[in-house]
Amino acid sequence: MILDIRRKGLIGTLVGHAILLACLVVVSTKADVQTNQVISGWLQAIGSVLAIVFAVIVANTQYLRAEEEKKKNAIEHCVKLSMQTNRLCEGMRSIMLTLEEVQLSQPEFDRRKRLLENSIRVYHSFSVDLIQSGEAFSAWGAAGHSCEDFLGSCHSDNGDVHLVKAVRLPHLKRCVDRAEKSATKLQEVMFAMIGV
Repeated sequence: MILDIRRKGLIGTLVGHAILLACLVVVSTKADVQTNQVISGWLQAIGSVLAIVFAVIVANTQYLRAEEEKKKNAIEHCVKLSMQTNRLCEGMRSIMLTLEEVQLSQPEFDRRKRLLENSIRVYHSFSVDLIQSGEAFSAWGAAGHSCEDFLGSCHSDNGDVHLVKAVRLPHLKRCVDRAEKSATKLQEVMFAMIGV
């Protein structure tokens, strides 16, 4: 929107100067040699000023476009981070639901752990250099730490589902709560960047 307003202003300025230039040319054709030299000097001065103004407008427009592109990329990356964080939380909640079932088999527990491990691998594949916001970085890191802590507890006691269920369940719930708070914080940062 800013670029459209500036573009319209530039077009209006150029049209106004073109009309002024046409008027000067018409006047100069009916004047004597000395007047033509004065008019010629003025035309050169006006042309020089117009060239400088045009150069400033072009440079400013390019700067604004670059800033908009940078903001767009930062928002896109934050959206991806938020989606992946939500995926980690879903994986942890899924394991919690299976642990709360009465008849949970060891193979089903192991399968869900592997799914969460795959999600954490995807988490580690994101480049932290692209995270523009300190708050987003903090929330992203806290979510990953909570998930790794959760997986560590799932693998304790040789990953035996009955021992994990009997001993580690309260800690696992705390990990899920921390990860969900981080995911919520990351969404808030994302919405703030978008301007919602």
